[in-house]
Amino acid sequence: MDKMAAHAKEKGFGEKAVTFRLRDWGISRQRYWGTPIPMIHCPTCGVVPVPYADLPVRIPFEAEFTGEAGSPLEKIPSFVNVACPKCGEPARRETDTMDTFVDSSWYFLRYASPRNETLPFTREAVDYWLPVDLYIGGVEHAILHLIYSRFFTKLLRDLGLTGLDEPFPHYLAQGMVTKDGSAMSKSKGNVVDPDEMIKNYGADALRLFILFAAPPEKEFAWNEDGIDGCYRFLCRVWQAVDEERAAGDEPASESPADPESFGRLQKKMHQTIRKVGEDIGKRFHLNTAISSIMELTNALRKEKDALRPTVAGRALLRDVRRTLVLLLAPFTPHVCEEMWSRLGGDGLVHSAPWPEFTPALALEEKATIVVEINGKIRDKFEVALDAGEDEIKAQALALPRIQALVEGKTVRKVVCIKNKIVNIVL
Repeated sequence: MDKMAAHAKEKGFGEKAVTFRLRDWGISRQRYWGTPIPMIHCPTCGVVPVPYADLPVRIPFEAEFTGEAGSPLEKIPSFVNVACPKCGEPARRETDTMDTFVDSSWYFLRYASPRNETLPFTREAVDYWLPVDLYIGGVEHAILHLIYSRFFTKLLRDLGLTGLDEPFPHYLAQGMVTKDGSAMSKSKGNVVDPDEMIKNYGADALRLFILFAAPPEKEFAWNEDGIDGCYRFLCRVWQAVDEERAAGDEPASESPADPESFGRLQKKMHQTIRKVGEDIGKRFHLNTAISSIMELTNALRKEKDALRPTVAGRALLRDVRRTLVLLLAPFTPHVCEEMWSRLGGDGLVHSAPWPEFTPALALEEKATIVVEINGKIRDKFEVALDAGEDEIKAQALALPRIQALVEGKTVRKVVCIKNKIVNIVL
């Protein structure tokens, strides 16, 4: 490339140049909505800044939207006509507003000082609260908002207004929701009005359906078929809560609860608490977290009749029901607040501590072993957790599919990784 550029320059038909992909962007536009540009146009003094004491410039509410060309602000004499701050002669206020990306490039800093009346933010507050731990957004955020907010942050850092270098160290790219083969967009007219679904199923069922539909980083083709199932699931949880209230007047035996039923449900509860916490806090796979909560609900329905007659069993059922509501609360906040109250929970459900699990009870009883041949996955099977290496190798080699692939070849070695993988090297 350097030689070609040098040749072009030598022959006089070209030269080497750097092209930046990020273009200059005009920040003003002729609209009502946006941040006012605090400048005044004076015939004598030229462009004069609005005095500091008169900031912020506030957009008037009496604007009329007629659909005619030009900004609605131009048609409000009380806003446009002002005295020049320098000479006092009649002048005109700037009626263009800044593009909203100017606001979105620093708004997160304002969150650190929301009630400051003299400054947009203080360095002390920004340095304490920021950077943002995790930024979640679609790809349009990554190519626009994150770039500009990063530039603004570094400019403010260079000016000494913050000590912040990077505003968002971690980013989770959210998959697009598509409909009719393209991304949902108001401009394309393929958006879904949620009002009808909320009317029929409630906001929580809709929230649960959207979060359950796919992992957050995957594209999701909009399909409303699953919302009915999410609604029925919430009804089952509600029924379980009502069963807890109804059981309060029933006599209970002091004899031991069914040990097998008690052990299964207790173990499932602790495993679910661990799984949901990890799925939300580490993997951000909200769909699998919801799936685990559904599994716990099914386990509760399966074991409740065996446990309800005894005091110990009833105590476990109460713990499971409270755990279900606490785990569901981030996904379906409104109905969980009501269920928490019906269970006699103290205060608001979102103020209650997150449930804790006992590591020994949260251990899986079985491990899924992936079988590879020369590094390629060919099969899988389940064994008891922490099974011996010889047992795992023998089961892997006994799988019909593996035997067919190995037949007539020489097994050089079998590598075993405990509770995870068997790799057969041919």
